[in-house]
Amino acid sequence: MPVSHHHATINGIHTHWVEAGEGTPVVLCHGFPHLWFSWHRQIKALSEGGYRVIAPDMRGMGQTEAPPDKEVYGVAAITGDLLGLLDHLSVEKAVFA
Repeated sequence: MPVSHHHATINGIHTHWVEAGEGTPVVLCHGFPHLWFSWHRQIKALSEGGYRVIAPDMRGMGQTEAPPDKEVYGVAAITGDLLGLLDHLSVEKAVFA
């Protein structure tokens, strides 16, 4: 299943994510130093299994903006990014991995 790429300013930074499928939203969060592409096999399987998969490039990686201040990479900022993405997509509830 092909993914669609999206960009928006979320939580004050330019953010990139991909989406595939329809159904219950599943947000796939990668670690350092990976990208959304780290999940490409899972994206295919989950989207074919009836889920709406949302896989962002996390703050500072891939096509998502990298703020220069190291203090803005903590849990609060990253949580804000993910909640902002859900708000942008009008998603009220999602499963996170």
